[in-house]
Amino acid sequence: MGFADVFMFSSVIGTIVLVDIGGAESNSLRNWGWFAAAYSVAITVGAMVSVATDRIVFRHMRTGPKLAPLVASIGVALVLQDIGLKMNGSGPKKIHSVVPEFLYYSTPGPAIIRMMIILALTLPIIIGAVFYIDRSRNGRAIKAVADDIEIAPLMGINIDRITIWSFAIAGACAGAAGLMYAQEARVVSFQIGMKIGLIGYASAIIGGVGRIQGAALGGFFIGLVQSLIGWMPNGLGGQWDQTVIFSTLILMLVYKPEGLWGMRKVRMSN
Repeated sequence: MGFADVFMFSSVIGTIVLVDIGGAESNSLRNWGWFAAAYSVAITVGAMVSVATDRIVFRHMRTGPKLAPLVASIGVALVLQDIGLKMNGSGPKKIHSVVPEFLYYSTPGPAIIRMMIILALTLPIIIGAVFYIDRSRNGRAIKAVADDIEIAPLMGINIDRITIWSFAIAGACAGAAGLMYAQEARVVSFQIGMKIGLIGYASAIIGGVGRIQGAALGGFFIGLVQSLIGWMPNGLGGQWDQTVIFSTLILMLVYKPEGLWGMRKVRMSN
């Protein structure tokens, strides 16, 4: 399942709580309280939608044709997009952020401060996810299932339970990212899923597939590239960021396919 549309759906729900219900569109202590509430709702919605999708759709396709989950993912994405369209409207919905407005000036100083705020909100999630996957019993079971789903049950791993945990964690992370993106971009749209999904895949490949640290590093790298391109004069600007990002992705696939944080696989020969 692609979590880009869970990201979109959570950003819509979180913004409804923050803006439509809480009226939080400026920097104040009260509005930061509403942001905390909306943040919790977005995380919960992301986890619930992901787990529900697995229980209703993907659970029945684990032993079927390999193409079936891909087709089902497209169907789930279209369903979430249609619900997002009904709730948010057909056009982009512009909002004001609880982050101070002066931080959005297009100069390096405020932009760096804004990036530090986003980092402060994101880093605990990354550290928590890495610790959970690498150190906890469930996390090690998740890695075992990802490595070999047929051997894992022989080691006493409950595939069904581990799959639920995997979907819940991924959905919660997508929900948190969705609301933070809406506050950063100051716009909510039912169409953001595809763009964010492509950037997410690029982040994972550039940073190193299979590692949370790698995906995070790839995401920060892409964000840095976008910021630097936006400040460049003489023709280069935000309209070129996608070109630079995916050109970098192609070069990484050719010259360093394991990613920035990945481990090179050694092929054994007889």
